[in-house]
Amino acid sequence: MGLNNFFNILSIIILLCLIAGCAILTETSQIPESARVSPTEIQWSKSFSEASELARKDNKPLMLVFPGVSSKRLDERIFSVPEVVELSQRFVTLKIGTNQTSLIDRFRVQEFPTIVFSDWQGGEYDRIVGYKSWQSYVSGMKNALIPVEVEYSVQIGVPKPDSAIVECIFRNIRQKTLILAFRERHDKIGDISYETTVGISGLEEMEKGVWIMRFNSEGMKTIKIKYEVGLNVISRVGYQPEYASYIDKDFGVLDGRILFIEPYEVYTTSKVKIHLNLPSGWRAITPWDTTDNPGLFLTDSIEEATDSVFGIGQFQFVSRFIGEHEIMAIYCGKDDRSQYLESRANEMVLIFNDYIARFGDFPYKRYLAVFTDRTPDGKYITGSSAHVVGFAGSIRVDQSFVAHEIFHIWNAGIIKQKSYYEGWFKEGFTQYYGYLTPYRIGLYSKERFLQYLKSDYEAYIQRYEAGNDIPLSRVREETARKEGHLRLDVSKLHTMYHKGALVAAIIDEEIKKRTNNLKTLDDVMKYMFQNFTNKRYSTEDILESVNIVSGQDFSKFFFDFVYGTTKLPNISGGL
Repeated sequence: MGLNNFFNILSIIILLCLIAGCAILTETSQIPESARVSPTEIQWSKSFSEASELARKDNKPLMLVFPGVSSKRLDERIFSVPEVVELSQRFVTLKIGTNQTSLIDRFRVQEFPTIVFSDWQGGEYDRIVGYKSWQSYVSGMKNALIPVEVEYSVQIGVPKPDSAIVECIFRNIRQKTLILAFRERHDKIGDISYETTVGISGLEEMEKGVWIMRFNSEGMKTIKIKYEVGLNVISRVGYQPEYASYIDKDFGVLDGRILFIEPYEVYTTSKVKIHLNLPSGWRAITPWDTTDNPGLFLTDSIEEATDSVFGIGQFQFVSRFIGEHEIMAIYCGKDDRSQYLESRANEMVLIFNDYIARFGDFPYKRYLAVFTDRTPDGKYITGSSAHVVGFAGSIRVDQSFVAHEIFHIWNAGIIKQKSYYEGWFKEGFTQYYGYLTPYRIGLYSKERFLQYLKSDYEAYIQRYEAGNDIPLSRVREETARKEGHLRLDVSKLHTMYHKGALVAAIIDEEIKKRTNNLKTLDDVMKYMFQNFTNKRYSTEDILESVNIVSGQDFSKFFFDFVYGTTKLPNISGGL
């Protein structure tokens, strides 16, 4: 073979190899990174806030490791085991040092090492305590990945037309002590019974609508509870009711907060099934996922079941899409309200778009606005918001009410208060945005916006001059609602909503004035949505947020108008 022929053949071979190599590279590049390389070490987050946000975005549980002095030993003998490393990919993992006392206290760690499994908000549902074999850690991690399963079965109209028989089954509950509660307390719970797969000392009612269950075992268990709930609660309420539950001969409007009992502080992402057994010929429209079975619905969390308003029986609806979200305006009843629903749906889209542009997107797939006519006894279904996936209101309800309830997705759904004493912010600031937003997007005039504030100020001044003013920070939301509903003593409820709205308006103007219009209350709210999605805020946190965003000290302002009863300035005519 001549030298030239040799080099020609060699060139062809090299070229063929390069082509084959490119083909292999192309094929390999299509394989996900995680499939190509098995993880060799655990990927630890840098901070609790970073881990919480990642867990929220990726819908993963947290694995919080409190190693104590065993950190090196755990790394060498446990966290390097391939099975442990592989399982860790299904969690967001974080090591917490002994100097992080706030987290140690928060998760009640008394022995090292301890591994706590929780949801992204820090709601614990399992833990491993003490140094154990790697096999025990693998078993514990697998156990922590088993979701809580919840099944609700609701039977409407049997044995009474205005009642519901509800059976709840909670599976894979790990707690040894469990508190069960309705989100909104009411006075029509009857015939409650229960059974469990393990021994139990009894079901003790701690207060109205709240029970405590103590078990003999910490292992996973199943609990079944059955009870009767009285509906048509609306007809016996004298001041704007906070929840709706109404059954007519042709339709019904139901609120998950008074229908479904739930395990308190069980925050794990759950598999939830909801069976609705309705009167013959009735159908349901809900925010949950539908199935091939028309009476079976699915959702991913207990909260989305309890924080829902939905319609049954006869109804009409109009839907709009905002990105991946479906917004539905529903009329429960047999009259033709299609033109009205079109208008309502268009209003809702404008309101949603404004909030999304200012404060960011929201995480829920479907949102329901349920409207009805006056009930036969002259009442309106007014004032029910689920804070997550819908609200119910009168067909005549004001646009400010719609804007108020939608804003609760952000201020109550995305961020949550630490106690009942922050109700003035949750409701008052939401009330202010309910007034402000329809004006901003052109649904009504500035004069009408100012009229809302003027009316609130006139009512406030009457209470102030009569010596009945209350510091916002001392109004307990739970008590205000109870008194407002049952005793018609609405002073605290008006303080929480209407004085709270006035303080929001004043803060908005003060921020603009102190920053030469560079910042507004919008910036404060956006800051809170960004910083309190993984922890609950207090009044002190609100003050700190205002100070940080404005670059000013609002301590005296809060001392006068939030913690105290200094007379509010009247700004309703000067905005």
